[in-house]
Amino acid sequence: AFWIPLPKSTDPVAPRILYVNSSLFDADKVNALDVMKVNLMILDILMNEDDNFNVIGHHMFQDVKGLPTGLMLQVTPGFIKKAAACFRRAYPARSKGIHFINMPSVFETMVRPFLTRKHQNRIFINSGNNFSNLHKVISPSVLPKECGGTNGTLDDLIGMHINDLLELKSADEIHMHYFYIISDFGLK
Repeated sequence: AFWIPLPKSTDPVAPRILYVNSSLFDADKVNALDVMKVNLMILDILMNEDDNFNVIGHHMFQDVKGLPTGLMLQVTPGFIKKAAACFRRAYPARSKGIHFINMPSVFETMVRPFLTRKHQNRIFINSGNNFSNLHKVISPSVLPKECGGTNGTLDDLIGMHINDLLELKSADEIHMHYFYIISDFGLK
């Protein structure tokens, strides 16, 4: 359940796309707080390395299919409230939309009360593997094949992301710490 920044669009004014796959980690090795730490580290990297991310903003889409039950039970209303406050107040990221795929209705009910009306209007629920609504906002040319896109497989994109992290010019301690956290999570 960590964010994978997809390769930049060729359109210079297109928002950055972040993909979250909830089934990537072994729930026996991961807790929700560690997932949050990694996600915040990715935000730090994007804000430091990608001016387009800061100026134009981003769309995030998350496939919650396969979300481990153990991880799901850790996401309490209190955790959601703190996470929403953190993203809303502490990070200057410009979220253009949050798109959920295969989302149980209980999560939507739990999350919406902690968001401002502006952010509530930017949440979109896509049922099953129907990506037509997602494709209206995010071009299939930047999405992985698993999401109806033409930009390689999810495994290819994860590999590219890890290689990009290793090649960062400012690869300081936080970046290496992030890399080691990912390695310890036990990617499936």
